[in-house]
Amino acid sequence: EIYTQFDTLSLHDALPTWIARRDWIAAFEAAFEAHGRAVRRGRETAIDPYAADAPDEFFACTSEMHFSTPAALRAAAPTVAALLAAYYGPPPD
Repeated sequence: EIYTQFDTLSLHDALPTWIARRDWIAAFEAAFEAHGRAVRRGRETAIDPYAADAPDEFFACTSEMHFSTPAALRAAAPTVAALLAAYYGPPPD
C-alpha cells in the first residue's frame, strides 16, 4: 500500500520535468476508464480488478505491476507502463 500513500500525499505532483502533467493525467484517466469498463463487463484483466475501484487504487496496482510484472503491464496499458518507467526508472525485466 505504499503506492496508495504515495498518491495520497500527492507526490505525483512532483513529476520530473520530462513528464508533462497533462499527459500523465490523460493517460491514467483513459487507462483507468478502460480498465473499469473491462471489469464491469466481466472480462479477465491483467491488471487487478480491484484497480477499477478508484484512481488511486489503479495507480497503486499499476505501480506494483511496474516492479513485479512489467511485461503484463506493458501489454495491458502500454502508455501507463511507459510513464511509470519514465517516473520510477526501468522495470526489473
